[in-house]
Amino acid sequence: MALGKKERASKDSPLHGKRNRGENTPKETSSQEREKERKTPFPIVGIGSSAGGLEATETFFDAMPGEPPNMAFILISHLDPSHESLLPELLQKHTRMEVLQIKDDMGVQPHRVYVIPPDRDVRLENGKLRLTQAHRSSEPRAPINQFFRSLAEELGEMAIGIILSGMGSDGTIGIQAIKGELGMVMVQDPDSAKYNSMPRSAINTGLADFVLPPGEMPEQLIEYADRLLKAGHLPAEKMPSQALNKICTIIRASTGHDFSHYKESTVQRRISRRINIHGMRNPSEYVRHLQKNPKEVLSLVKELLIGVTRFFRDGEAFEALKKSALSILLEGKTEGYTLRAWVAGCATGEEAYSLAIILREYIEEHQLNTVDVQVFATDLDEDAIARAREGIFSADIAADVSPERLRKFFRKQDHGYRVSTKIRETIVFAHQSLIKDPPFTKLDLICCRNLLIYLDIDLQKKLVPLFHYSLKADGILFLGTSETIGQFTDLFFVLDVQWKIFQRKAGSQYHLLPMDFQHTPPAHGKEIAPIRKTADLTTLAERTLLDRHTPPAMIIDSKGDIRYIHGRVQRYLEHAQGQIRSYNAFEMAREGLKIQLISMMRNMRPDSDSVKREVRIEQNGNTIDVQVTVTPMPKEEASGLYVVLFGEASGETKKDRKQTVKPIRKGGGAARIQKLEEEVQVNKEKLRTAVEELESANEELRSANEEYQSTNEELQSANEELNSSKEELQSLNEELETVNTELQGKVRQVERAYDEMSKMLNSLDMPTIFLDGNLRIRRFSSNAERIVELIETDLGRPLKQLSSKVLEVDLEKEARQVLDTMRYVEKEVETEEGRWYLMRILPYPGVENQRSGVALTFVDIKELKEMSERLKSAEESWRFAQGIVETVREPLLVLDRNLNVISGNESFYSVFHVSEKEVEGRSIFDLGERDWEIPELRKLLEEVLPKRQSFDDFEIEHVFLKIGRKKMRLNARRIHERTVGIDRILLAIEDVTGKE
Repeated sequence: MALGKKERASKDSPLHGKRNRGENTPKETSSQEREKERKTPFPIVGIGSSAGGLEATETFFDAMPGEPPNMAFILISHLDPSHESLLPELLQKHTRMEVLQIKDDMGVQPHRVYVIPPDRDVRLENGKLRLTQAHRSSEPRAPINQFFRSLAEELGEMAIGIILSGMGSDGTIGIQAIKGELGMVMVQDPDSAKYNSMPRSAINTGLADFVLPPGEMPEQLIEYADRLLKAGHLPAEKMPSQALNKICTIIRASTGHDFSHYKESTVQRRISRRINIHGMRNPSEYVRHLQKNPKEVLSLVKELLIGVTRFFRDGEAFEALKKSALSILLEGKTEGYTLRAWVAGCATGEEAYSLAIILREYIEEHQLNTVDVQVFATDLDEDAIARAREGIFSADIAADVSPERLRKFFRKQDHGYRVSTKIRETIVFAHQSLIKDPPFTKLDLICCRNLLIYLDIDLQKKLVPLFHYSLKADGILFLGTSETIGQFTDLFFVLDVQWKIFQRKAGSQYHLLPMDFQHTPPAHGKEIAPIRKTADLTTLAERTLLDRHTPPAMIIDSKGDIRYIHGRVQRYLEHAQGQIRSYNAFEMAREGLKIQLISMMRNMRPDSDSVKREVRIEQNGNTIDVQVTVTPMPKEEASGLYVVLFGEASGETKKDRKQTVKPIRKGGGAARIQKLEEEVQVNKEKLRTAVEELESANEELRSANEEYQSTNEELQSANEELNSSKEELQSLNEELETVNTELQGKVRQVERAYDEMSKMLNSLDMPTIFLDGNLRIRRFSSNAERIVELIETDLGRPLKQLSSKVLEVDLEKEARQVLDTMRYVEKEVETEEGRWYLMRILPYPGVENQRSGVALTFVDIKELKEMSERLKSAEESWRFAQGIVETVREPLLVLDRNLNVISGNESFYSVFHVSEKEVEGRSIFDLGERDWEIPELRKLLEEVLPKRQSFDDFEIEHVFLKIGRKKMRLNARRIHERTVGIDRILLAIEDVTGKE
């Protein structure tokens, strides 16, 4: 069993609610429960982009088929907050799906694209999009992170995140949240991105499932979504235990990590996700794939070790720790006390740094400047530990870290922040398996948050006693909000039930079980207590031997600053009078040791061997002989540090000194002795003078160094300001890039519209001239030269300066009248060429506050004019003919080609006793009581007359209801009016009754 990575259990972001997992041992939500909780039954694809992202997004949707799977797309981009976005209109040209700008409380529907509005942040809650006002601060915004977090919380494995071109690192934290919930992540290939900062930051997390150019993403996305919608994730109960055991065995054989004590549902869900990514049908097929592909084993381990963490997760929990627990730990601590803490499962280090910051803040607030802090942070994932050691984080942490803490505990650099040195030096990061490797001991505080919930019950029962064993009496255990100590209430007090802060019970004992799950516990009820006693005896023996039988020692750096002291070194070091400026071994060394120690250190190098010297030290008027040994510490653990050991001088050295002094005294050379003592005194004075000069030089160097440090701090401050300005400029550049891209799209639209309008005006063959508010030429059609002498260079010239071809009309005067009255004018005008036009002068509004202009259009009406003349001539001819008809005394009828009566003369009305109203407009056969329905007459009019121009003297006899029997002679003639193209029939009726 190997363990070290933790994942998010409770959704503690300000965007998220918290799941109630109960107070007992928490259980991960099953697949069926997650399916019930899901608000939308289809995947939602979050697309994050920044500068250069519009081009990538258009390419993405160009490659998307017209009928994509049952998905919705939500585009989150960095937009200028003061500029109206044109993204919906621009994207609509690249997809058949409807593109909408997000409105507050808008529901999400499949087959649609939603675009974030400017100056707003968006999150997904209960299947709806919620908008909030963007937070205004000097730090770059991170709307992609915020939305991706809510997307992961809402949809779980149905969440899909895509990172496209952009500057900065927005989206990096968001994809970690999506991966933590088993969603899928795609990232644009940096080589295809216009700006590759965002894609590279996302790829560096190691969480990207696909790294592709935008044009290749839709194919993979559709295949993945199709499998997800058809089969979903493989339910836990459907995965055979045999396949699961084989997979765990393959992982253990390849990497040494054993996941058999992870919760089964957790392991199966992550394995099922890899099966879906590869498009495989069943776990057995995936087992064969693992056996053939060692790289996939590493990818699966990465999947199982996904660590979703951030700074100050559950901020209220850290504040509760600060108020209720730290006062207990640090109350009454003496000078030089070191508080020891352990962060188990630290992932990429955010929680370890958060704890160190909280501890440092508490120490400064309560002025406990003599208390030191040592934090041990461990994890199983070596890549995560390497990132944690760097202490470099993206600019997105500004969403979780307050501006005051950013200023105080971080240093800004390109596209991110670096943890300050004073915080970084308090933390030791190490690769450790919580189960296989020995724990840290004598700890004041253990922070293990949101790790236990992913372990089975048996392993939880092992770890809680392990934490109890590692803590000092009254030590603090800090768990996640969904975790608990379970049945071990006899080992801990509850300090805060809400934020799961526990205190070790003083005097409580527990038999610590061996953390080896490869073997079964001892049988026959054998007690394990001797293991506990042996461990205690070993620890006690080691501490006793170190304290009583190890020589005094200290660890110093190359400058002589003391880092660590072991044993009683008062015989060799002493404080100078006055204010203590530093703990420096060169300054504190007693007379006789100082020069030797400086000399030894001056000649030391990190790769040197140990150096030993016999030194005579003066102490309170007496002298002692000491053997001083200086040894470099190992490079990989503590490069640049040295161990100084103090031991008794060897017996041979003391004996030699006695023999050297004794003959002198026996010789009775008192004068010789006195002379030697004087020389020694002179040498001492010289040496003291040299030391004082050296100390003076050191003081001057220290003063110069302080000045340099001050200058360096000023330069750092100036550099931070420049970096801040650079970040602001980058952010502004992103917004300008987006606006510029949108404007370019708009310009292309305007150019196309202008081109289409010009072609339309030219194709209509209708001369058109546009004038601005000052009656200057703004635009004209190509055929406008028929009206006014115009060429391309006349744009902007006043109309009155141009020569008009219109006769008897002052165009400038007419246009001025329309501009002043805002009423259109319509007139028929004639040009010098003799063509007639219908001139219309119309006003139209100007742009913004400019004066309105006018448009002059000229419609060619030459043919209408000619037609009008012809109609006028025909009308005159008709009136002449009508006069003739009226003067004839015989009945006459004028018919149209359809044999409808156009008119009749007075004689007809009188003879046949009908009125004009009863006749005109009716068919001749319907007159009277259908008196004229005469077969011979119908034959003449319908058959004979169309073939011939006329017929004459056709006699018929008919009985009329009103006038009785009549014998009539009919004459008809078809008349064609050429001027108007109209056929008429003139029917003359002669009454011949009784004349023969």
